Amino acid sequence: MSGFSRKLRDFLAQERTRAEIEAMSDVEVADIGLDRSDLYNFAAARPQMRMQMLRMAEQFGLSEEDVTRPRWRALECVHKCRTCSQPEACFRYLAGMGDGSFGQADCPNAESYSEIAAGKK
Repeated sequence: MSGFSRKLRDFLAQERTRAEIEAMSDVEVADIGLDRSDLYNFAAARPQMRMQMLRMAEQFGLSEEDVTRPRWRALECVHKCRTCSQPEACFRYLAGMGDGSFGQADCPNAESYSEIAAGKK
């Protein structure tokens, strides 16, 4: 699949998700335990972002549970990752194809992951 086709597929999937969120009642949104803006943030995330977040967390010795509980922490980490200015460099680093210009310390969640790791000890 070409890069353009993949981007188009991802865009259309995000638009479908956005439409589903808009169609949800306030009660349905409240049942999830998030607010509508949080749902929109998740829907707008890069397709590989979750994998990148979890792989980077592993670099700090963390599990998925460590970074997703409590919920506020997960939302904070998602926001930081979503607004990262170097997602491609991060992807290459995590895939072992980095050129040395990006590392653990460059992750916008490095401080959070370090704090969580320190709290586990």
